[in-house]
Amino acid sequence: MKTRSAKNKGVRLQNWVKERIHHHFPEIIYEHVKCAIMGEGGEDIRLTPEARAIIPIKIEAKNVEKINVWAAYDQATSHGELATPVLIMKKNRRQPLAVIDAEYLFKLLRDQYEVHK
Repeated sequence: MKTRSAKNKGVRLQNWVKERIHHHFPEIIYEHVKCAIMGEGGEDIRLTPEARAIIPIKIEAKNVEKINVWAAYDQATSHGELATPVLIMKKNRRQPLAVIDAEYLFKLLRDQYEVHK
């Protein structure tokens, strides 16, 4: 795959994540979620402090056919201590998946349970 095609593939996933955020969190102002420019360091999905107060995560997006999940998740964790790291990964003809810390998953489930109790 050509470099330009690979970058376009990555941009498509970033845009998909951005649109999902806006779909599920309409209270977040559109300008408060931005996609990083390819090759730029840091998080792939940039959230303002106002947006991060609503969804306290930092997102690394990978749209590749073969992935070292551990290395990609390590990259997500390397973006500072601002929020919980989340890896969104996708490959051709497959739905995107999210990789999160298992303890964080159980906290989310517990919080959801408490709300519906």
